[in-house]
Amino acid sequence: MSAESDIRQAIFAYLSENAWFGDPSASERSLKFNLMFAAGHSVDVDGGAPSYLFTGEHCGDLIAMATEGDRIAHDALVSIAEHLTERHLPLTHDLQRYVLEVARHGRPKAKPGKHPIGNLHRDEAIYQAVLIATRMGLQPTRGDVSATVGIRPSGCSIVAEVVCLSEDAIEKIWKRRQLARRRAGFND
Repeated sequence: MSAESDIRQAIFAYLSENAWFGDPSASERSLKFNLMFAAGHSVDVDGGAPSYLFTGEHCGDLIAMATEGDRIAHDALVSIAEHLTERHLPLTHDLQRYVLEVARHGRPKAKPGKHPIGNLHRDEAIYQAVLIATRMGLQPTRGDVSATVGIRPSGCSIVAEVVCLSEDAIEKIWKRRQLARRRAGFND
């Protein structure tokens, strides 16, 4: 078996094991969860049954996002209100006002297009797959000359074959995630 074949198998195995790669809603669910907790929602699982608490300390930021058309922020507020109401817990004044506004006038008009977070998990999986290839001896990209001639594979070219996206698209994802990870302090 060739090294290139081993790399393809390793990439395929990694992507198969990470179900969120093929789950387009995973990034949105993660953001919703994080927004809920950033707004003061918490769950305590001390002693068995979970208990819910909502401090509402940073709820204003989430309400502003939802009012400006962020549908995931809206969904997070609805989920918080739902959790609290089901447990007969009070809603903060700001959350009550938001719920009443939505009840009277409908959900805020969502911003057009796909949410910016939509491909985060997919893109991170693609980045990690390219990283696997680099750890197995390939360069991340082929560069302009070899890509046109078809010489030597790269991490991006092999990942492109495995996930059925263009090599150019994989390279853009690789570079974007690499920059984001560096800015976040990751040292791959």
